[in-house]
Amino acid sequence: MKKIKVLNGMVTLGVLSLLISGCSTHIPVKKEVGHLNLQSEKFVQQVKTDKVIAIVSPVFAARDESAKVQNTSGMSPYEAMLMARQGTVKGSTNFKQNFSNNYAQQLSKAFESSISEMIAAKGFKLQGPFSNFDDITYREKKKIYLAFVPKVDFQIEKKVLNSKKERLFVHEEGVIQIGGSLVITMVEPMTGETFVKKRINLSDFNIEEPYVKDRQYRVGGGLNISSALDKASAPDSLSDTTDVALTKAINAFYAKAINKIDLYLDREEILSYEKDILKLKGLKRF
Repeated sequence: MKKIKVLNGMVTLGVLSLLISGCSTHIPVKKEVGHLNLQSEKFVQQVKTDKVIAIVSPVFAARDESAKVQNTSGMSPYEAMLMARQGTVKGSTNFKQNFSNNYAQQLSKAFESSISEMIAAKGFKLQGPFSNFDDITYREKKKIYLAFVPKVDFQIEKKVLNSKKERLFVHEEGVIQIGGSLVITMVEPMTGETFVKKRINLSDFNIEEPYVKDRQYRVGGGLNISSALDKASAPDSLSDTTDVALTKAINAFYAKAINKIDLYLDREEILSYEKDILKLKGLKRF
């Protein structure tokens, strides 16, 4: 009899374990993946000159994003505070990290290519691209008219417009914005003298893309009515459009930035510095 009771007890525990584990609710996430489409308008070919412009690869300095919860519908003050902390620390999408890991290099290469095409279309000969200004040798510096050195202070800001806590997950809606500045500099390479320095405010582009991010924070479990409600209330899948929003914002930024650079770089202005540049090269002593 004792053996039977022990066996019955083991069977009961096994069944309970299976039932409890079976009551957990894991909701799949439907993550939409974006694609870069880095295109700009064609440049108008101008009269060719013998002046050589060195291209230095653009530097992208991505600044930290921020997250602000503006509306937490249906939450108590404590829950709103808790979800804000979870949204910015544990469950939040780090757009800066996503950009740095997956898109920064592609964007830099596309910039490098378009800037080269742009300057060639203005009639100048090209040298480079150089990974940085220090890679230009002394002999190259003597032949180079000016070096083009771009720097992008790239700020990706996230604003949470609505964060709602459901039974098993948090539904977050917001927008990402691209701001910061783009500085285009042209220097005489032997002396480091700056002849062109123009700053483009990226915030003026008003680039903003909406996103949705659902995040499951509990899986339920147990043998009670609450677990049954968990399963009944769970959607078929959760949504994550953060990557799509980021790539759309990058595509918009690229097209606007390249067109703006083209407007800011005036061929006749660059050629007007010839006397001063030749004078500097003649005065430089090593």
